[in-house]
Amino acid sequence: MEGVAHGLAGAGGSIAAVTIVYPLEKISKEMQTRGEGGGDLATTIKRIMAENGWKGLYQGIESSLLAMAASMYSYFWSHDTIKKAILGMTGSEELNAVGDLAAGYLAGLVTAILTEPIWMINTRLMLQKRAKAKAEDSEKKDQYNGVYDCAQKVYSKEGLKGFWKGLPGAIGTVMNSAIQLAIYEQLRKLLLRRSDAPIGAGSAFLLGALSKMVATFATYPLTTVGTRMQNAGKDAGKPGAPQYSGTADCARQMLLKEGIGGFYTGLRPRLLQMVLQNAFKFMFYERIVKALLLIMLGHDA
Repeated sequence: MEGVAHGLAGAGGSIAAVTIVYPLEKISKEMQTRGEGGGDLATTIKRIMAENGWKGLYQGIESSLLAMAASMYSYFWSHDTIKKAILGMTGSEELNAVGDLAAGYLAGLVTAILTEPIWMINTRLMLQKRAKAKAEDSEKKDQYNGVYDCAQKVYSKEGLKGFWKGLPGAIGTVMNSAIQLAIYEQLRKLLLRRSDAPIGAGSAFLLGALSKMVATFATYPLTTVGTRMQNAGKDAGKPGAPQYSGTADCARQMLLKEGIGGFYTGLRPRLLQMVLQNAFKFMFYERIVKALLLIMLGHDA
């Protein structure tokens, strides 16, 4: 029951956080996909607004909320389950830094495999261009009218493996989450040792922000490669479209054509988005999990 409570709290906190900072993720994805030649932050925002208006900043949010809810439920549930298993095997009362990192990484692997198809669809919906009224038939065929329509077209064009095209790049997300959760848990334990009072909303916000900042800097290049791979199949066969034989080839081409800077394209809005999103997520998470445990078990964590 505790694992279910942690999963529901993680999903609920994440949905609230994503809704608040979603435009920053949209801007970052646009910059990651287009590379260094796609323009700076201001240019990207103007392009999005020109193509779709202010609603363009929230393009694909429905699938993003679905993906985030599924991911965070899976992540927090599996992390709680794995953490208890490690504690049972070691006989320890709490995990050290290495144990927290291992639990976070294993939970991340489970989550990445289960939810990569949802994230791939989310990326396609977020980055697609809206067809104009007089667009060519070929352009209209590339438009997705929601999650189900996108899934059908991806399966028809790319087969089942198309849903997991960006999985190797998702290692960046796995490591990001593992590093963040390990740092968060260690800082959280440090605060609890110094004070008997429970973690407050302000402390959870700051710990979530700090831990995510470190994790994002460390893993951003892998995330960029994953985004490129997720979106590559959409333009396959078109003149000038990037052709990648795999994740390693994608990274190699990026390095040759764009240099090291290409791996950090869109970092500023992404960093701001991830720091704020995860600060809010852990702030909501701490509150929600306590409420759920009180309701389900009659006591808090």
